[in-house]
Amino acid sequence: METGRSKMDKYNNGTKQQEVFVITQEIADLLGIPEDDRALMQTDSMDEIVVASIVDALVAYGKNREQIHKIAQISILLSQKMGVAEAQDRSIEKAALIYDIGNLRVDPTIYKKGNRLSFEEFEIIKKHPLIGYELLKAQKNKTLNVGAQLSAEHHEWYDGSGYPRGLAGEEISLAARIVALADTVGALSAPRYGRQAVDFSEILSHVQKRAGTQFDPAVVEQCIRYKEVISDILEYGFTNKEGVA
Repeated sequence: METGRSKMDKYNNGTKQQEVFVITQEIADLLGIPEDDRALMQTDSMDEIVVASIVDALVAYGKNREQIHKIAQISILLSQKMGVAEAQDRSIEKAALIYDIGNLRVDPTIYKKGNRLSFEEFEIIKKHPLIGYELLKAQKNKTLNVGAQLSAEHHEWYDGSGYPRGLAGEEISLAARIVALADTVGALSAPRYGRQAVDFSEILSHVQKRAGTQFDPAVVEQCIRYKEVISDILEYGFTNKEGVA
């Protein structure tokens, strides 16, 4: 499998186009992008390379690559079923892989403590959505801008009791409401520090109980309606778009 780094090396041997965006110093350092490569052409293929590099960095940090892609696939499925505009839907396909980039600025030992966090440690973790927003928004790139919004809002709750800004209902973008549910489904389906993977039937019960509080009831409804497809994504990790059309 090609990593973001190897894809970037391959790109740099080709011909660069005129239109570019500049990767900021901070994100370039996070991703290990050499200084000569920080001015990058603004194309779909370049988006894929930068996104792949961010995923590589998240995996190096301790995230599970398969879980990252499963969450993205669930997000794509639900966005298609809920009529997210086609242009944004294409951006979500990539942005849903990178919304957790803010974690790269959080001490990984805190995450390894699982549910045994102190108040102070949880307050540190609560900063990662806005850290991710600032990192991605600063790049001035369409896909990364969508990722910035997902980062900022994926821990907001439908009833307004989430963080970091306490947004409620439709104050939270539909894309972020979708990713918030996909993030929870994906997280519960995989083992974590201090707990085993949760059975899919229990995951469905969990999200149903939180419809109207943590999750948008309309998103929960689509999750239940397409539970067989989501179950297949979690079990087999399939990425065939025909299977989720």
